[in-house]
Amino acid sequence: MTNKFIYETFFDMMLAERGVSKNTINAYRSDLFQLAQFVNKKIEEVSVDEFLEYQSFLQKFNMTSQQRKISALKQYLQFLFSEQLIKKIPDLDSCKTKSYNRLPKVISENDIKKLTKLDDNIRAITMMKLIYYTGLRVSELVSLKKNNVGKDSIFVLGKGNKERIIPITKTVKEIVDRWIEDLSKDKKWAKSPFLFPSNSSSGHLTRGGFFKMVKRIAPDLGWTSSKVSPHILRHSIATHLLAGGVQLETIQAFLGHQNISTTQIYTHLENSELHKQLLKHPMIKNNNSSSK
Repeated sequence: MTNKFIYETFFDMMLAERGVSKNTINAYRSDLFQLAQFVNKKIEEVSVDEFLEYQSFLQKFNMTSQQRKISALKQYLQFLFSEQLIKKIPDLDSCKTKSYNRLPKVISENDIKKLTKLDDNIRAITMMKLIYYTGLRVSELVSLKKNNVGKDSIFVLGKGNKERIIPITKTVKEIVDRWIEDLSKDKKWAKSPFLFPSNSSSGHLTRGGFFKMVKRIAPDLGWTSSKVSPHILRHSIATHLLAGGVQLETIQAFLGHQNISTTQIYTHLENSELHKQLLKHPMIKNNNSSSK
């Protein structure tokens, strides 16, 4: 995955998912280029000390520019972390690092079931189901080719051009087959090699385009704005698998994580949910209240 591709994916995400203006994107682009020139290496390879040196360098700019440049850096680092391109997010306010800045949000299994009840926007529903049932990354899903889907598995060329074979159930295969059948009826897309073709330069649906589809369909599912993100579906299946007793190493392979420490974030998430549920228990709730 090239630096340019990573940058452009980040900017696409900021435009589509965060609603950031094009002027802000251009400013962020300039800010990140400036940082890359300052450290003379990939941003994901920069040490905490080098980030702090960069902060000192920024002192010559006015306060507004400083704040924007740091904001661009923090959001880019958060993006790299969410995409598993870095293992930790440097804490720019100190020399410490944080492995888990924010636990990913998840959707309950009951909310996931609502997907099966919608008949409108078949493409969006098909894609959302595939992310949940297969753990595909959004970038992997939108670029998926028809011939990558076999009878009982999906072949993915993931991050770092690493091959991954994801087992699929009969239900998932039926979902894909129904979609391919619908697609074959459209002369415009019937011959496209992609499972989700579009008029984009890549020939397939973009990450931003998919996000907009999910955002439009969210109200029909009764999902709140905080839940509107395709990537949440991937977080959700990982959390649900862990809660169901699936071994962490199996989930690691399923998600395509290079390092199990990346997968371990879901143990933190499960423990966080466990804590919430425990506090609802009458005995624990009463004891907790009386101790104050």
